[in-house]
Formats: sequence, C-alpha cells, structure tokens
Amino acid sequence: MKIFNLYGAYIWLSLKSLWVYRTDFIVGSIGFLLSNSALFFSILIIFTFIKELGGWSLNEVILLYSFVTLSRALWNTFMFNIMSLGEKIKTGNLDVLLLRPVNPLFQIFTEKFDPDTIGEIFFSLVIFNYSLIVLELVNFCNILKIAFLLISSILTFAAIHLVVHSLCFWFINNDGLSTIIWQLDDLTTYPMSVFPKWLKTIVIIVPFAFVGYYPMAFLLDKSSNNFMLNILSLIGGPIFFFLSYRFWLLGLSKYQSTGS
Repeated sequence: MKIFNLYGAYIWLSLKSLWVYRTDFIVGSIGFLLSNSALFFSILIIFTFIKELGGWSLNEVILLYSFVTLSRALWNTFMFNIMSLGEKIKTGNLDVLLLRPVNPLFQIFTEKFDPDTIGEIFFSLVIFNYSLIVLELVNFCNILKIAFLLISSILTFAAIHLVVHSLCFWFINNDGLSTIIWQLDDLTTYPMSVFPKWLKTIVIIVPFAFVGYYPMAFLLDKSSNNFMLNILSLIGGPIFFFLSYRFWLLGLSKYQSTGS
C-alpha cells in the first residue's frame, strides 16, 4: 500500500506541473494527436486500393491499430523514463536512486510522467471504441478480455524496453539497438500475416507480436485453434515483464559507479 501511495504522490506532482507548463502540454498533445491521425488516415488510404490486408478487413486493422496505439500511449505515459537508464549509468546518476530506500526501477518509472500522450490516449480510445461497436464486439465477456489484453500489452511494451535498456549495464551506449527496436515497434499496427516468415520470427521472439496482433486475433477469434497463443495474449505480459525484471536485476548486480 505504501508504494501505491508513493506512486500516486508522484503522479499528482507531475499533474500539478501541467499547470506551470500548460503550453508545452497542449503543444505536445497536439503533436502526438496529429502524428497518430496521419498514420490512421494512411491506413484508410491503403484500403481505398484493397479490400483486406493479410486477411484482415479495414475495421479489423483499425481495431488493431487503435489497440496498439492505446497500449503504447499508456506505456509511454507511465514507463517511458526507462529510456533514460543509459544516461544515468553513464553519468553515475543511478547512484542517487540506489541510495534511496525505494526500488530503483520504480523510481526510474515514476521520475517522469509524460502528459503529452494524453491526446494520443484520447484519440486511440475513440477509434478503438468505434471499432468495437462496428465489429459488434461490445459485451461483458469481451470487455473483460480487453482489460486483461491491454494490461498484458502494456507490460509487454515495458518488458521489451526494459531488456533493451538494461543492456546499458554492459554496453553503456545502446542507441543502435534502441533504434532497431523502435523500427520494429512500427510494425505492430499491421497484421503479422503480411510479413515474411523471417520477420514474423523476429517479432515473436522480441516479442512485439504479443503487443497487438495476437491479442486482437484472440479477440476476433482468428486464433481460436491455438490455445498457447491465446494464453500468452492474456497473461504473456506479466511473464515477459517478470523475466525482464530478472534481467534488470542481473544488470544492476554488474553496475559499477563512475565514482564521480
């Protein structure tokens, strides 16, 4: 309970800062909104030339796109600060977090709350709810599924980036790998069925496939014959995050202060 109270206090302080930097917040939110709107309209343009994409209809692709966008935006809002780990290791600022009587990873996550993605969250929620209604997926059972799928997707995002940036304990600078991961991230809004076999294998191993494709395939009954994929869609996120946390602890045990 203490850690939840502390987390609430951190978020409250971040929200209060919006009033001080409200212009930055508005501009940032509009920027995210325009960026996602452009990607959304590009999907609509693609479907003016085709009827389906990898066996997925327009509304099904929009469902996938909006789910991934919502999941990424929520991760971006509350956990994006893991991207600063490499800089903290390089400068020795990680030492400050290690001296405090609170989990250092928790401190990194809560050190910065990114409010700019609020516009992105709102936009993806509207599109996602629209898709659910059009595809006639609104019922209690599906709402319960979506709750589990969304939590699992957010934790999968967190797990992937935690592993990538925990490598900084050994390599200090991992900008090249981080760039590759961001490029793979862009593929999550499209059905995996359009990818070549080698690329499918990569996004399963990473595992970006469980961010959006398999969860939405499960919701749409497109993977009803694969029990294991359905289970991983529902609870894979917590498993991936637990494994990534163990990797983080291994990296932390190798950490050596700069001494500065």
